[in-house]
Amino acid sequence: MTRMNSFFFAILLFAGVVNVNAQSAQDSIYYRLYVKNASAQMIEEAPPAASFVAYLNGDESKIITNESPRWDPAGDATIDGNGTIGLELGNFVDPYFASGDDVSVRFTDYAGGLQGTLTQSVTLPLYPLPPTLTAEAKTVPERPADVRLEIDDATGARTVSWSQVAGETYDVYRRVLSDTLEDGRARKLYERVAQDLSADNHTDATIDTAEQYAYVVLATNGDGVTGAPSDEVWLETVEIANLTAEPLPNNVKLSWSPVGAVNPPIVGYNIYRSTTPGEFSVEPTAYHSLDTHYVDTRLSLNTDYYYRVTGRTINDQEIAVSSDVSATTLASANGYHKYANLKVLVVFYRNTDRGTISPSGVAQVKESIAAANEFYWRNSAMRFNVDVEYHEFTDLMVIENPDDKWNSMFATAGHVADLGVKNTQYDAIFRVTPAIGGFWSYGSRNLSPPLPGPERNTGFSQVQWPIGSGVSYQGDLPSVEGAIAWTYFHEMQHAFDAIYGDNGSTEWYHGDNPDLFPVPCGEHWDFQAKMMRAFTVDGLPGYLTLNEDWGDMYQAMDADNDGFPDADARVPIDEARFGSSASAADTDGDGLSDRDECVAGTFSGSDPNNADTDGDGVPDGADAHPRYPGSFYAPAFTPTIDGVIEEGWRQVVGDAIFANTNFNEPKVFACHDDDALYIAVETPRVADVEIFLDIDADGWWWGSNNTKIKYDPNTKTLDELWTHDASDSARAYGAATEGLWKGGVRDDDGRYVSYFGRRIFYPADVQVASTNENDRYWTEIRISKNAKAGLDLVDGEEIGMRVLFSSVGYSSALWATVFDNYSFETIELGEPVTSVENAAETIDEYRLEQNYPNPFNPTTTIRFQTPDAGAATLAIYNSIGERVRTLVDGRLAAGAHEATWDGTTDAGVRAPSGVYFYSLVAESGFRSVKKMILLK
Repeated sequence: MTRMNSFFFAILLFAGVVNVNAQSAQDSIYYRLYVKNASAQMIEEAPPAASFVAYLNGDESKIITNESPRWDPAGDATIDGNGTIGLELGNFVDPYFASGDDVSVRFTDYAGGLQGTLTQSVTLPLYPLPPTLTAEAKTVPERPADVRLEIDDATGARTVSWSQVAGETYDVYRRVLSDTLEDGRARKLYERVAQDLSADNHTDATIDTAEQYAYVVLATNGDGVTGAPSDEVWLETVEIANLTAEPLPNNVKLSWSPVGAVNPPIVGYNIYRSTTPGEFSVEPTAYHSLDTHYVDTRLSLNTDYYYRVTGRTINDQEIAVSSDVSATTLASANGYHKYANLKVLVVFYRNTDRGTISPSGVAQVKESIAAANEFYWRNSAMRFNVDVEYHEFTDLMVIENPDDKWNSMFATAGHVADLGVKNTQYDAIFRVTPAIGGFWSYGSRNLSPPLPGPERNTGFSQVQWPIGSGVSYQGDLPSVEGAIAWTYFHEMQHAFDAIYGDNGSTEWYHGDNPDLFPVPCGEHWDFQAKMMRAFTVDGLPGYLTLNEDWGDMYQAMDADNDGFPDADARVPIDEARFGSSASAADTDGDGLSDRDECVAGTFSGSDPNNADTDGDGVPDGADAHPRYPGSFYAPAFTPTIDGVIEEGWRQVVGDAIFANTNFNEPKVFACHDDDALYIAVETPRVADVEIFLDIDADGWWWGSNNTKIKYDPNTKTLDELWTHDASDSARAYGAATEGLWKGGVRDDDGRYVSYFGRRIFYPADVQVASTNENDRYWTEIRISKNAKAGLDLVDGEEIGMRVLFSSVGYSSALWATVFDNYSFETIELGEPVTSVENAAETIDEYRLEQNYPNPFNPTTTIRFQTPDAGAATLAIYNSIGERVRTLVDGRLAAGAHEATWDGTTDAGVRAPSGVYFYSLVAESGFRSVKKMILLK
């Protein structure tokens, strides 16, 4: 009933008096019209398809539009989309509307190609029935496009420009921004300042420099038909307040107050730098987002720098400007930590014709990306940081060809450009979309155009939502979705290493080619961790070779010079959040520095405030496994394989290091005899037991004789048994056979069995038994001696092992692990070595012995043997994969050898205490790596 009354009765909306611009008084007079077509049907279009202008007494020098406000903010829209329009006649001033004035309303319907004008003498009180405006078919000029406004800094003159269309003339109108209603809303009464222009611009010099103006442009075609007003353009020249500059040795940190709502809106900031006061180049030093913090990097020590910040619009107009500030960089970089920083824009396509991403999905992606970025930071030893900003596209996106990945990349660049992003503003773009298939990367490409800005390649990678991958993130953040974290890390690494390649630096190794990586490593995350730790150039962290065309070289306070920022909110973890002291390089004095405590594991570190993190009685600095206690030996003992773990088994480790469910104190045991290797586990809940063995103990996941055993204690079935063959003949067969990997073949593949006529391990070679009581499970496994696999079962033999508990409680999503997942821990057959025997022996195999003494100070001896003459390298590496010392590098005779390390680097500098690795690599392809501990 209320809406029908509003259709049929025009009323005075306000009984009171409304002040107009605080100069005189005027009643609210809301004049309503019906709009119909020539068939007398209501025109039910709404803006922007429909619009109107109105003027008094035939004088078009002053107009109001459908954008001019109703005085009743709660009233219907001026064009309600139901066939009715209305205008507030009280918006006319100088002269005011007076009873008996002629009111002309010109209504345009672009959707229907209709226009009509109604002129009526309006007396008060208003007629009870609204009059009807009839619109007829006309060729109506489009609204003028690309309307822009510039201000002459010297004279203050405003120049309005637009895209000119042949045969059209133009009228330019302006309004004063200070002309507002009593409640502060803009009146939007426009006054014509130019008429019948045949140009594409007009300079308005008749201005008051103390005022701000907004402009609209109307086009008239050769038939004399005038179209609707253009979008309004105005420049509110505002000050960017509170710009400050904090100097560091080679950085200056800028911050300022955000600019509020202006029209057109600011889409980002431009940063200007100079070494001369007041003299700035035309082009900005950097394009920045709407974040009000910026760090200028790669600066000289003890140098004066001057800065100015401006706010830019989508059309590159700078409509906000700061005062200039200066800063003098510090004279020394001592006490500061330097690291590379790349900026990444992550974009979500939330709503496409091929699927959507929910808000919870967005949150899950963000959390997983944060975990992956912490992985980058931790495993680069705090030398590489990824700074991420997010944008969500929520409008419906229709994807014409989802298989056209190449052009879809440029389409995204165009969408990002529509946000006001410049080409060098971000170093890489990461896209999450339901529409484009797979997870992939184009490395880095020139995205300009459509991305405007300086010429330079930009990284580009994507994943499809929902994301599918079998790789889990088994770190200390169990809520992280492993597939997201992994695919983001893996694909963005393509972009990052391409950036380093564009940069002229050494590219990183990559997960697509593990067989080319020279450092022994496990699978997936372990490979990526070691790859990041091994990225060095001329013995220095390779991340710092990034030149000024990409990214930044940030500095952060590091008072104790331990290579670990004290407090830096830009990075995933610093000493403040890790809990270590900023004034002591080794907070708990256990011989392991705070930085090395943080990077002690693949996913997390040890405790910087506990000298014995795992409580095994060995200080962290002297403990090869500071995060979990264990005795990594398998003594001689023959158990009964009946699912009962009797006395005589050696417990290797006794707790889960990571789990995404309640899984308290799983235990792993090992022993051996002349005929078999024995492994047993005890679990607090039912779970599949997955044992991975690196029988050669060479640290390589896809090396020869790597074996997986998977047993289900609930069904008492051996679900998986396979061994990877990476021998020369298996590699050759894999490379020559479609669908097989050139790095080797699993022996459970039917093609392998058919070609080689055998397996390495048969199910009969593995005996398993299990028991359970009160939801606690015990499993014993016997693995027969196997010459083909190199399982010789002699004292001193080393075997790599990884243990995973999957499908915990019958749920495929739940897991636990006792070591860092995807990597191996070495188990030695026999008891711990307490002395070195010098007995002669026949040398018929390669062998790298454990150094002695270990831990050591100041020297240790490393013994090794080579059955054949040939080139060999024996080198020392620190905990982040940097080569510290080369002990042997040349041709050796067959026989026994030894080398002594005195704890110094190749440069003759004393190495700090901590965990080190020594690696023997022979010309034959033999590789072996062992750990040792240097104490001071």
